[in-house]
Amino acid sequence: MRWMAVLGVSAALGLLAAASDVRAGGLDQTGFDRAVSSLLNAGWLWAGLAVFAGWVLAGRYRWPVSTAGGFVALETAVAGYYAYGVLAGDRAGSGLAGISAAARLWAVSAVVLGVLLGAVGHHARRSDLLGSVARAVVPVGALAEVLVVRRLDADAFAVDPWLAWSGATVVVLAVVCLAAISIGALRTGRTGHVGP
Repeated sequence: MRWMAVLGVSAALGLLAAASDVRAGGLDQTGFDRAVSSLLNAGWLWAGLAVFAGWVLAGRYRWPVSTAGGFVALETAVAGYYAYGVLAGDRAGSGLAGISAAARLWAVSAVVLGVLLGAVGHHARRSDLLGSVARAVVPVGALAEVLVVRRLDADAFAVDPWLAWSGATVVVLAVVCLAAISIGALRTGRTGHVGP
């Protein structure tokens, strides 16, 4: 049942991200559709998928299986994304060879990053300092992506308000998550001990 949840959520993310790309009409578009596409294609969200898989599977399986869950989740999402792209038509003008090359790149990346992020998800179930750090990985990644990579600043609101406000929402949610993680760690008194 846990594997079905991981596979279902993974396929859904891949399909929704691809469908949102088609609907948004490309990277130079603005507005609501572009903001949704940007959220569904965000690196932190896909990383969160692998962490989620490791976390879900850690409740039932030992670390090798839950860690592999991150890789399986990302591979499933990548497959869903590119399968939709093939079925919906070539939206990038790169032909099947271009889509195939991009799919291979992301599939290989999913192996390496999926295993690492699956391990993060596995450790996120822990109640010690390591667990707190593991739970903070996705919110910190979201902050870094929105503030550093995508450079959310005052000018962004003038260029594309939808995209800027979606980024601002991600920042607020990430800060709330980090505060909750910190409060939880302080309440349980498990901030300084690393162990099972």
